Amino acid sequence: MGSSLGLATLLGQSITYSNPNRKIPYVHQFSAQLQQQLPWQVVLSAGYAGSRTNDIQVAKQLNAVPASALALGNGLLAPTANPFQGRLPGSSINGTTVPLQQLLLPYPQFLTITSLNNSFGYASYDSLQVNLDKRLSHGLYFIGSYTYSKALEATSYLNAQDPFSAPARTLSGFDAPHRFSIAGGYNLPFFNRDTGWKNIFFGGWQVNAMVYVQSGLPILAPTSPGGGAPTVNTTGSTTYSGGAISTGINAALPGTTALSQQFNTCTITLTGARQNCSSPSQPAAWLVQSPYQLTSLSLYLPGLRTPRPPQVNASLFKTFNLTEVLHLQFRAEAFNLTNTPWFNGPNTSITSANFGQVAKVQANDPRSLQLALRLNF
Repeated sequence: MGSSLGLATLLGQSITYSNPNRKIPYVHQFSAQLQQQLPWQVVLSAGYAGSRTNDIQVAKQLNAVPASALALGNGLLAPTANPFQGRLPGSSINGTTVPLQQLLLPYPQFLTITSLNNSFGYASYDSLQVNLDKRLSHGLYFIGSYTYSKALEATSYLNAQDPFSAPARTLSGFDAPHRFSIAGGYNLPFFNRDTGWKNIFFGGWQVNAMVYVQSGLPILAPTSPGGGAPTVNTTGSTTYSGGAISTGINAALPGTTALSQQFNTCTITLTGARQNCSSPSQPAAWLVQSPYQLTSLSLYLPGLRTPRPPQVNASLFKTFNLTEVLHLQFRAEAFNLTNTPWFNGPNTSITSANFGQVAKVQANDPRSLQLALRLNF
């Protein structure tokens, strides 16, 4: 069939197409740094690094109920005489009636119309980076780094009602404002000058370690089981507005399948009922929003992040000089030495009994130990 039907192609159906005028995304990266030599072979550096990404490709829904019509509420679902009756065989809008909202769409002869690969997206990254580098001397070296950063993006829409709106500007999913790490090594001086079995077994050992601490990642705002878009439909899709969020992170409860609640989950439903409240007097932090209201809540919860405890990696090396050119190195390495778990964000389904709880499922790798021999020649 192809395009033989011309403008009648796919009438009564949903359409998805790729924008033929899309642009290739491009990135500008820039940085500047100052360095200062300090005593004891230490170098201090401080600088700025950033980037701007433009023309990121995003999807856009073009066939949505206009915002001005949302005031009709449930009237949008009222059966209305169908002017397309019998003209759109095989489609869901070929009957005697259709919901009023279908006739209010910009293109009522179609269902959804999704435009892909629109060059509307944007992302930015800005960071302050400070390093303290101790060069190897007397068997010791280390480098300590601190980064303060912010990552923003605009790659999705809060509402589909305005086809000419720009994507919503929000935090990036990988935004971690603070990150500190220190890595280094030390050649243990014990028994290095001895000969015989003491040097073989106890001399020439090198210990290495890396510790890093970082902020958690942003947590997505609550959604309904069918998604958070305020699209008017017969299932009553809903979005949510929030407030009074407590950001305290609680410890794991042994013997349970979830951590305790990470924030105030007390919610007022559309009927005015209270749910997920810890007590009758707990202030409500969430209000279930009518499906006929536009979304105003950010894609991510402000000030609330996944917990990220410090992580430690360590290793112990020893080199055996078999000949002048043949060396055997023994390695004992430990990743996540303290076996500290990272967990994902809390449940953000506002209708779930587990709303606000973190499942006790480890998101990072558990402690891993490995022994190895390396022959250098």
